[in-house]
Amino acid sequence: MQPADFGWSDLGTWGSLWEKRERCEQGNTVVGEQVHVFESSNCIVNMPRDKKVVIQGLDDYIVVEDNETLLICKKEEEQRIKEFRAAVLN
Repeated sequence: MQPADFGWSDLGTWGSLWEKRERCEQGNTVVGEQVHVFESSNCIVNMPRDKKVVIQGLDDYIVVEDNETLLICKKEEEQRIKEFRAAVLN
């Protein structure tokens, strides 16, 4: 795994990131040195290097921390991320 620092809108779509990144046999792509994923598939996980994270039982989710805000949403709802982010910033 390689650490990376991506903002919520820097890559176009999280789905395109998922398609381009290396995935485990369950289809998860994980950025973060202390992320542990159990019984989950096809998820995108992007956490700060020092954040300890355990994810269990998620399928097709985006799990991202950016500027101390945690986002957990279904990949099929990724077009709403700007809406979710705006709600947090207000």
